[in-house]
Amino acid sequence: MKLISKLLVSAASLLLVNGTVRAVLATNQRNGVYPVNADSIGIPLAETAELSVVGAALLVAVVGLSSLGRALRMGPSSRHWLLLAVAGLALAYLLAIAFFTLWGLSWLSPHHYLIVASCAIAASAIVYLAVADYRSLRPNNSFKPKPLRGSA
Repeated sequence: MKLISKLLVSAASLLLVNGTVRAVLATNQRNGVYPVNADSIGIPLAETAELSVVGAALLVAVVGLSSLGRALRMGPSSRHWLLLAVAGLALAYLLAIAFFTLWGLSWLSPHHYLIVASCAIAASAIVYLAVADYRSLRPNNSFKPKPLRGSA
């Protein structure tokens, strides 16, 4: 998967969560779910902004390490750097998936289920990126010549 497509999927998943949080909170405020005299909508919006910065940093790390791992696989560098890059990439993917899953679970309350669903979609998009990276970084043994019959 190309770098631009990974960046687009990452940005779209982050924008999906932010847009859903804003829309759900505004709808709940309009429908009277929150108390009128309290600042109950400002705190979640500020929290979402802070968590978006953390999520963006994790997604940038995932995309950056993904392209680094592919470059190390193609280049004549040592195998140790490749293993370190792949381990860092796996850790970044696990952190990003856990982050979006836990962010969604923190909204698991009535009137906020759409936010949970958008976080689940974002986590699924990151799993999709991880599977695509795994498929591109795994060794390809299909081009190894098969030994002829009767040869040693």
